[in-house]
Amino acid sequence: MELKSNLKGKIPGEWKKPKQKSKPEQKLKLPNDVRSTIEQKDLRVLIGKKEAAFLDFSSSVWQFENDEFLRECPDVIKALDLSNNLLVDFVNASHLGKLKNLILDNNSIVNISFSGLVGLTQLSLSYNRIEHLTDMSDLKNLVNLDLSHNRLKTGFSELSKLKALKVLDLGDCNICLLYTSDAADEED
Repeated sequence: MELKSNLKGKIPGEWKKPKQKSKPEQKLKLPNDVRSTIEQKDLRVLIGKKEAAFLDFSSSVWQFENDEFLRECPDVIKALDLSNNLLVDFVNASHLGKLKNLILDNNSIVNISFSGLVGLTQLSLSYNRIEHLTDMSDLKNLVNLDLSHNRLKTGFSELSKLKALKVLDLGDCNICLLYTSDAADEED
């Protein structure tokens, strides 16, 4: 069998990258000082026109006190890291249905809404001040949940709604298990 090629003078298997028209890239210039907010124009530069975006605001450059900037975010974010900020509430992400990974570690979160986060598979909320678990019925795809180092007291029944959950970390949440006499009788 003889293979014929019309690629005279080229090595078989050789591939040349097609030339692309050069466009000046927009870059976000980070200030030397700490930022507690991000302007919408800067957010658009970060996200660009990507189909999926990963936003990492966990560095010491950022010190967000609220999540207001998320209201204008398009639903293209797949992963969001807001660790090491000053967040007390996380309630403005209900329109981010494509979000898969959410990391909110080391904040001061007391109030959180899981509404609309239907695509979430990984959620980390360790080292916050969460005392009550709110409605988790939209987290049908959640596989990994880290609630360690919080102040959980109520809302544990919400965990039963997490049918896909495989990993749950409740370490160092000061949870006390109380055994009633009925439970002791059942063990006998």
